[in-house]
Amino acid sequence: LFNKDKTTLIVVGSILEGEYSFNEGIIHIGYFSIDMVHSMMQQVSGLVNTSISEGMSSSILEAMKLGCVVYARDNAGNREIVRSNYTGFIFSTPEEFETCLTYDTEFVKETALDYVNSYHSQEKEKESYYRLVNLIQKFVNIPIR
Repeated sequence: LFNKDKTTLIVVGSILEGEYSFNEGIIHIGYFSIDMVHSMMQQVSGLVNTSISEGMSSSILEAMKLGCVVYARDNAGNREIVRSNYTGFIFSTPEEFETCLTYDTEFVKETALDYVNSYHSQEKEKESYYRLVNLIQKFVNIPIR
């Protein structure tokens, strides 16, 4: 991508153990506070999640809430929250990722925000957690204090 249009990819956070070198246009910046990461999400063109095995990613939900377009690798966890061309874009290959970058993102930003507010708000997460704790309590028959 860098060679085509000078797109810069910024890698935030840890990288698996090992020696890595990056091509021109890819920058690894390590860890930042959550406030700084959220600020970055509001200023970039999109969040790219390349995990092939990650579960439901909180960084994807945070990006959606902040109006940052999500480009996510096709895996079960990502498919739970990213509906391609609706709440973000799903890709399986580098070529599909490149194609996703050509799509209009305004509709996706709006529908992603609606999705997060409807299904993953703090209140919804609190309700889900409470239901889970009550269900566990029924099965183990331990009073909750």
